[in-house]
Amino acid sequence: MHYEIERRFLISGLKSGLNLGDPLSIVQGYFEVPFPGHSLRVRIIDDQTAYVTQKLGAGIKRQEREHSIALSTGKMLL
Repeated sequence: MHYEIERRFLISGLKSGLNLGDPLSIVQGYFEVPFPGHSLRVRIIDDQTAYVTQKLGAGIKRQEREHSIALSTGKMLL
């Protein structure tokens, strides 16, 4: 099992000429689940791959389980 640690940073600017690689298109949505401290996310990346992620716990550090799903299933869920 993996852990997600929530962090936020304020970026005031980027150096010119910085190569960040090719951009990704990410579409995601969250489902409300009836269990406190649980959340469910569906994410599609570049219209090619889809994942469902279950998050457990609260606060800045939470357990995370991610699974690949069929792209058609991800689109249907979103």
